[in-house]
Amino acid sequence: MYYFIENLNEITLSKPIKVNIEKENGEYISSIENLNLFTYGENLKEVIDELKSDLFYVYKRLFIENLEVGGNAKETKKELLNYLK
Repeated sequence: MYYFIENLNEITLSKPIKVNIEKENGEYISSIENLNLFTYGENLKEVIDELKSDLFYVYKRLFIENLEVGGNAKETKKELLNYLK
C-alpha cells in the first residue's frame, strides 16, 4: 500500500513523496526509503502522522536552521531538494 505526502505543514511540495506502507505482525510500517525515514505502530493514522512529523523535523534542521552537514545528511538534503519548489 502507498500513501503520498503532498505538503509539510504549510510547505507545498513540487511533487508528492511516496510512502511505502506494509502491515506485519499487527503493526504498520511506513517508510520513505530514499530519505531513510521509517516509523511503525498499530494505528495507521498515527504512523503516517509520525512520519510526516519526522520528515518536517528533517526539513527544518536541513533548510530552516541551515545546518552544515556531510555524509548521509548531505545526501538526504540533496534528495529532499527534489521535492521542494
